[in-house]
Formats: sequence, C-alpha cells, structure tokens
Amino acid sequence: MKRITFLIFALIAILLPLAVVRPSAAQSIKTVPLYRLFAHKTGIHFYTIDINRKLEAIGAGWSDEGIAAYVVDQQAPSTVPVYVLTNHAIFYITGSSDNTTFGNMFAFTAKLDMRDKLLATKVPNYDSTWKYDRSGVGFYISAQQLPGTVPLYRLQHPAGNPQHVVFNDYDCLLTTSEAEKNDHLANHGYQIFGIEGYVWPQSATVSMQPAVPPKNTPKLGAGTQVPPTNPDTDLLKRGCTRPAVGSYNCSTVASYEMCEIYRQQGKVNACSTTANLKVQAAMEKLLFSVGCTRFLGRPDEFLCKTQKSYDLCETYRQNGHAKKCLLTKQ
Repeated sequence: MKRITFLIFALIAILLPLAVVRPSAAQSIKTVPLYRLFAHKTGIHFYTIDINRKLEAIGAGWSDEGIAAYVVDQQAPSTVPVYVLTNHAIFYITGSSDNTTFGNMFAFTAKLDMRDKLLATKVPNYDSTWKYDRSGVGFYISAQQLPGTVPLYRLQHPAGNPQHVVFNDYDCLLTTSEAEKNDHLANHGYQIFGIEGYVWPQSATVSMQPAVPPKNTPKLGAGTQVPPTNPDTDLLKRGCTRPAVGSYNCSTVASYEMCEIYRQQGKVNACSTTANLKVQAAMEKLLFSVGCTRFLGRPDEFLCKTQKSYDLCETYRQNGHAKKCLLTKQ
C-alpha cells in the first residue's frame, strides 16, 4: 500500500507542473531592422529583414545601404503584410561593350489591388510575369499612424522604353525620408504611389494586445489618423532655433530642408539657415554629375558608383562639407 501511495504522489509531482505552467501569448514584440540594398548594375533596390538574405545579396554584388526603417516580423494589431514580388529581366546597359546583364527586379506592396495587378503584368522584353518572391510576405507595417511611427512612401521608376529594360526601370523605392522622396520625384524620374503604411524610425516595442479606447472617449471618425509629430518639437530637436512664432533658423542643411517641407505643407511660416546653401548646391550638382546620389536622402552623405566620384566626395568631406562618402561595391 505504501508503495502504491508513493507512486501516486510521484506521478502527481510530475504532472502538476505540466498542468499549471502554460505558455502565455506574448504581450509585446520588438521591431526588427528592415535592411536596404542596391544593385549598382541594374539600379534596383531590395529590402529584407532576413540577415542571411542580406548577406547573400551582398555576396552577389549588391551594396548595403543600411537600415531603411524598423518593422515587425509577425502580424500584430493594426499591421498589414507587405508582399514581395520578383521578376527576372534583361537589362540593356548603354555605353558598355557588354551591353546586357540579367537581373532580378523586386516590388513591395501592402495593397492587394497592386499585388494582383503586378501578378498579371509581364515585363515586355522578357515576357515573364511577376511572381511571389521566395519570402512571400517580407514583413509587416502599421496600416495607421501609431504613436512613434512615420510614413513609408513607395515610389516607382517607370520603364522608359517599352521594348527594353534599362538601369532602374521598374525600381521600387521605399523611403521614410521626405528629402529623398522629393529628390527622386524631382531629379530621378520616379513616380509616387503614396504612403504604403507606417513604420518605426528606430527600434521599438509593439503591443500584441488590441487597443482598447479609454472609457468616455469619443470614437474617431472613419479615416481619422493619429496626428504626426509636432513640427515645432521636431525642428527644435533637430537643432533649429525659434526666433519668432512659426519661424525657425536651422544650422544644418538637413534641418533646414525639413523646415522647408513643413513650410510647404503650411505648418510653419518661415525657414532660414546659417548653412551655406550655395556650397551645398554646387557640391551636389558636381557629385550628382559624376554618379553620386544622396545616401538615404541625407544631404551630407553620398553613395558613389566609381572610385573617381568617391574620391571627389572625400575631398568635400575632408573640407567639412560632407559627413560621409560611400562607394558602391563593384
């Protein structure tokens, strides 16, 4: 009898933890970096949260352009999937003895109608339709502007010649930078498809619990969004001063450009700067002419395609006019 009693208590001791300890659903998750890469031969951008995929692309000759934003790697409340589609094309390279190269193009969209339209579209010179990339859903972004998030713009470079695919045709550019967005629209032939969603500019914690509005709080109407960052707070954080209400004096080109964006939106009255805009304009004009572009839209950082253009950028950096010069991987 004692032996049976002992066995019963032993069995209870084993099973009791299994009955009591149950894994609970995660209350929150951490955002992950969205890596941005660039193919210098084809002019195509690629985005991934997979570090192994990033290293694979770098090994194949893609250039690392840093972290575009922070996103989530699983479905969370208020988030939507971003679908990744790909297509393989023949790129025609002008001014080269080897005037063709094969390359992959990528499209990123959270819009179901755009996804379906692409899946039914063929690239003219290769007669191949778009298909899901092996990642399928690449990552998740917020469908509405949550506190701490910023807009993610999607720009597309249209094909210039319906018979041929050339450098950066069909390129999909995702950016949170107003300056980069405006520069590519004005100077690089891109078209904007609007705000794809909202992302985090830095690492953050995202709640996995559905938002519960406080009691006695009126419900927001359809289409209402959380207000963006206050321009005054943003500009003061960027180092601008406020000599008068609605007027700002900024010490850097980057902060001045941000102020000008707010001014064009009617959110501030006037912007001035102590930075030398003539030197900035002359520097960018020369660097752009030899194949450099702004790195992630930053006015003091440049990504250059050749050693000669990189050396020229380095001259500006050593003279204090540029902060960083990067050379695309050849």
